[in-house]
Amino acid sequence: MIDRITFSVDRKLIRIYGQEFTLGELSVQILNTPSCRIQEMYDLLRKGRALAQQYEDIGDYALWFQANDAYLKLETLLREYPLLDLLQRDWSVFWETTVLTYKDWPAYREYFSYFKGIVTDISFFHTVIGHFIRNGVMPIQELNSGSISEAVKRLTDNYYPIYLRDEKKGYLYAYHRNKPITLDFESGNAASASGDFQIVETYTSDDLLMLLKIDFYKALEAGHLIRQCEYCGRFFLLTKRLHTKYCDNPAPDNPKYTCAQMGYRLTRRKETPEDDPKMDALRRCLQRITKDCSRGIITEKEKLSLKAKAEELYHAAKIHSGITYADFEKSLESKNLYPLCGVKRKSNPVGHPKKEPVRR
Repeated sequence: MIDRITFSVDRKLIRIYGQEFTLGELSVQILNTPSCRIQEMYDLLRKGRALAQQYEDIGDYALWFQANDAYLKLETLLREYPLLDLLQRDWSVFWETTVLTYKDWPAYREYFSYFKGIVTDISFFHTVIGHFIRNGVMPIQELNSGSISEAVKRLTDNYYPIYLRDEKKGYLYAYHRNKPITLDFESGNAASASGDFQIVETYTSDDLLMLLKIDFYKALEAGHLIRQCEYCGRFFLLTKRLHTKYCDNPAPDNPKYTCAQMGYRLTRRKETPEDDPKMDALRRCLQRITKDCSRGIITEKEKLSLKAKAEELYHAAKIHSGITYADFEKSLESKNLYPLCGVKRKSNPVGHPKKEPVRR
C-alpha cells in the first residue's frame, strides 16, 4: 500500500523507484481515465466500506469476504495504471482473508483509507486538470511562457470553478489542499550527455495527488504540454509547444489510421508544419544534414541520400499508426539515421589552426 513515495525530478524526467517517465506522462495516464471508470471505482469503494461496516456490526465472516471481493475488483482497476502498480508494493492482504481472524481486522481496515485516498486523488486530478487543459490551455492562440504562466495563475487563483458543474466545484478546493512534502537535493549524473553539472530535486510524500501535481507543473516548466485530441478525445503529451490538434494514436473507429490521418479525412485540411510535430522533427533533421554538408562533415552525395532517407521515414511514420512522435524523432537522430545510409560523419579539427613556426 502507499506509505511514503520517494521520487526525483531531473530536467525533463521524473524517476520513481528506478523507473523513468517523461514529465507529464503520469498525468496523461490519469487524465485518460474514462469518467465511467472513476464512477465504477467509487461504487466498489462504497460497496466495500458498507459491507465492512456490516461485518463490524454483526461479526459475520461472509460479509468480510464480500467486502474483500469488492476491494479485489477495485485493486484490479487500479493496477491498470503503471504508476499505481509501481507504488502499491503490498496488495497481498486482500488475498489472505481466508486465514485472517478478527484480531487482524484493524490492520486490514487500514487499507480502506488508502484506497479511498487513491480514488479521490485520481478523481480530483482528473476533473480539475482536465477542465484546465480544455478551458485554460487549448484556447491559447500563441503558446509562450507568458500565456501559459497566465493560464496557470488563473488555475491557482481558483478561477476555474466557473467551468465545473455545481457538484464538481468543491473538487478544485480539495485539489489545492496543502499536504506535507519533503524536498531534498542531490548531485545529478556527472556523465550526462551535455556534460553540465546538475542538481536533482528529490521529493518524499505520502500523497498521490502531490506527486501528480509536481509531474504536471514540472512538465509545463519543461515545455511539455498536454492537449486533448480533437478526434478521439484522448489526452496526449507534446514535448514541444505546437498547436497540434490530433494525436498519433490509432483512431478508435479505424485503428489502421492515426487520429491525425482521420482528422485530415474529416476536415480535408492537413496540419501545417507548425502544427505537425513529425513534420517539425523532419525539418530540423534536414537542417542538421545541410549544416553537416556545409561544414565538410559529409559529402553532397551523402547529403542527398540522408535527406531522401529522412523523408522516407517521415512518410512511413505518417502512414503507420504504431510509430509515435518520440520513436520517429529518435530515428532521425544522426547516430541512428547516418548508419542506415552507410554514412560516417567526418570530424573537423576543433579550434584555431596552429601557427607556423617562425623561420630565422
